Amino acid sequence: MSSATGTIVQHAHGPHLALARCIKAPLDDVWTALTDPARLAGWIGVWHGDPASGRVDFRMTYEGDGPATPMVIEVCQAPTRLRVTSDTGDAAFDWTLDLRLSHRGCTELSLWQPLSEGVDVAAVGPGWDYYLDRLVAYLDAGDATSVVWSDYEGLAEEYQAIVPTEG
Repeated sequence: MSSATGTIVQHAHGPHLALARCIKAPLDDVWTALTDPARLAGWIGVWHGDPASGRVDFRMTYEGDGPATPMVIEVCQAPTRLRVTSDTGDAAFDWTLDLRLSHRGCTELSLWQPLSEGVDVAAVGPGWDYYLDRLVAYLDAGDATSVVWSDYEGLAEEYQAIVPTEG
């Protein structure tokens, strides 16, 4: 069983779920694993389209056979920052990810997801722990299959406990 690694960070634009990993791989290797469709497929999913247009279609291949989600590339500053927002046509279901990379003895990856109204931390937190651990395994061993979802299913309660209560 894994442990929840995310925290809630208060930001000028509202609360964000923040997760981080210290990855042994070089910065450029991590960047490529986040942006190259062939490498991305090894741990999370695939994208199709022309990123130069500012849009791609992304499908998480470990979430079943669902349709691809249109994504808007808001910031792409290789090899240190990628910010994308889904564009489903229904703002209530869109989500944003802000990924930042730096190198200080390891490649530090920070993932931030704004917690807009309706985002359930207990649902998304375990998923991001799962996928970030798959990324680390993929970069360490070239294979992410050692990371299995059943080890993360029980993290919902840990994530629910970090949500600030009002009052």
